[in-house]
Amino acid sequence: MIKFFRKIRYELMGENKTGRYFKYAIGEIVLVVIGILIALSINNWNESRKQNIKEIEILTSIQESLKRDKIELESVIPSNNRIRNSIDVLLNYMEKNLPYQDSLSYHFFNSTTTWVANFQKSAFETLKSEGINLISNNDLRKDIVEYYDAGIESSKWQSETYRNVVINAFENVFNNRFESFWHSNYDELMQKRLKGEDVNPVDVKGQMVPNDFESLKKDKEYLYFLRSLKNINSWHMDRTLNLTVISVEKLIKAIDSELEHLK
Repeated sequence: MIKFFRKIRYELMGENKTGRYFKYAIGEIVLVVIGILIALSINNWNESRKQNIKEIEILTSIQESLKRDKIELESVIPSNNRIRNSIDVLLNYMEKNLPYQDSLSYHFFNSTTTWVANFQKSAFETLKSEGINLISNNDLRKDIVEYYDAGIESSKWQSETYRNVVINAFENVFNNRFESFWHSNYDELMQKRLKGEDVNPVDVKGQMVPNDFESLKKDKEYLYFLRSLKNINSWHMDRTLNLTVISVEKLIKAIDSELEHLK
């Protein structure tokens, strides 16, 4: 097309038709500008399409991570329920002055276990390396950042606070009241897990045998600790874990909606 205009321009110059020459010259310039604009538009569309594909990939990856977080949380929540159940069993025996049963050694052990969730953050780290603004939806971007930078960190802090309570009790409460702290098959199960075998929290079996159960029934310090531990578990673990599940579910749905829009 440009060669065609150039040929006409040369002919007009040869015929000394200056007015028509300038019209064709301007037309040629307009054509070139239009071509450049079209090329830029196509390039911008291609870049936008690439960004769109990358955003879909990142959001899909984050959603998969969230689904794994949800599974992890839902496996840990029952474990903490069992901790509080064991505490109730122990308190029932002590407050009702019931005789010692061998099965209580498991409940003493289980009441002091700490089950925390392990969160998946690799997809979010990938997003940060690509640039947070890759997520085009402002509200969704804010919710994702809040979950990973605030929600998970808060959950970890709550879990660590609870763990420290148990560790402190190991040093100051259990040391002169039990034969040992935690005698279990934990190491055996961890070896199985390292080999890639499935390990369920209910598979953990252990015991803590009191030095003197009858004295323990009247031990105000230990009873205070046991009642407090149940409340602390409810607040720092059960409440936090359930709230985190709600956040995860909302985020999964929000990403679902955004993916439908992007596709």
